[in-house]
Amino acid sequence: ADLVLIETEDGDYLELIHVKELIQSHNKPVIILSRKMDNLLRAEYYRLGVQDLIMTPWYPKVLDLRIIAALKRTSYENNLNQTVRWQMGDDRLILQADKHNAFLNGRELKLTFSQWNILYTLVGNGGVALSRSYLLRECLNFEKGDTRTLDNHIKNLRKVLGSNSHIETIHGYGYKLNGRQFQPQE
Repeated sequence: ADLVLIETEDGDYLELIHVKELIQSHNKPVIILSRKMDNLLRAEYYRLGVQDLIMTPWYPKVLDLRIIAALKRTSYENNLNQTVRWQMGDDRLILQADKHNAFLNGRELKLTFSQWNILYTLVGNGGVALSRSYLLRECLNFEKGDTRTLDNHIKNLRKVLGSNSHIETIHGYGYKLNGRQFQPQE
């Protein structure tokens, strides 16, 4: 199996140490299905690296899509040495994960570490809207923080990418990067 799917009963919780061991030993995404769970425990599971927590009622089609999304995220994270190519209109963006290099139409971009993390995360979830809180947590390591910090990083990233940055603001939620992946021969 490509993932670990755990179902808990009402009021039950998994020992956090066991979840951490599952994540480390399997090196696969862990998804927990639960009937009820308090927010502190949910936060702790996410901190440990659980890919998704799905609460009842869950519907088969939604469950399938969330599993597919978790597999894609994990596959992307596990391929950090790969070169990612992203087409945004006429612009082509190339990210070299192992070197933290970024190129736009063959020109190397001068990005801060935070800008690179944000761009890499947006490309890795291309076409999917990501919340401000997710980007703050994943890219800037802020559990809670002022979203203006993220907004300023996005503003500066748009300047570096040029007027056609294709980073779309989803008002009241977050951001997404429009475009698609492309292969070198295209």
